[in-house]
Amino acid sequence: MPIVTWNDTYSVKVKEIDLQHKKLVDIINELFDAMKAGKGNTVIDKLLDELVKYTKYHFSAEENYMRKFKFDQSDIQEAQHKQFVAKINDFIEQYKANRLTLSIEMMNFLKDWLINHIVKMDKQYSALFTWNGLK
Repeated sequence: MPIVTWNDTYSVKVKEIDLQHKKLVDIINELFDAMKAGKGNTVIDKLLDELVKYTKYHFSAEENYMRKFKFDQSDIQEAQHKQFVAKINDFIEQYKANRLTLSIEMMNFLKDWLINHIVKMDKQYSALFTWNGLK
């Protein structure tokens, strides 16, 4: 059973961004499944690296649109994005140094941050992005 199940309440009404959000949900679910199954460090390391890379890619895409369309909350969004990436990088560093284990608490953090960020922050740009032609 996945830790995050996508539903339409998370949609920002922009297909490209929704697909990126769904990909992040998929990575988090894969990581959760690997943790539950007791997969080795090789599998988990690969998924954590994928999460960081894809998160940076997604944030860059969002931030480019925010700047292009002059979204008035872009500074707040970018600060939250940087904080999240720093938190994940810190977690990975501790995990790879065997100072931290992948836990349900960390998985809940990933899930909660992503869903709360989409619902509370990303939905704020939805109308602006669609008004500017993104569908």
